[in-house]
Amino acid sequence: MSLPERVKTKMKDAGLRAVNKPQRLNDSSSKSHHVMASEGGKYKYIKFGQEGVKTNQTVGQREAFKSRHAKNIKKVKCLQHTGQIKLSGLLPRLLLLLRNGRKVRDGS
Repeated sequence: MSLPERVKTKMKDAGLRAVNKPQRLNDSSSKSHHVMASEGGKYKYIKFGQEGVKTNQTVGQREAFKSRHAKNIKKVKCLQHTGQIKLSGLLPRLLLLLRNGRKVRDGS
């Protein structure tokens, strides 16, 4: 399936190379990343992330993250252990899905 012309134009203007592949954003907005998201044949340009935020830099930040997400990390590890999901760099996405109360599906 080829991309609609308006999507190609927007991606070229924004400097994006692929659909559903986030990239660093270098403009004067207060966001740090952007992506051309696609789902079900619909396309949407999204800017996200807080510019200049540093996370996971110190021991204190790592401990705060673990304590803040302990319940969801436990769920993810349980699902992985039982073979319901395979983790390959998807931990942040899985944590977000679980925090929002969505059902997790195996992507493979």
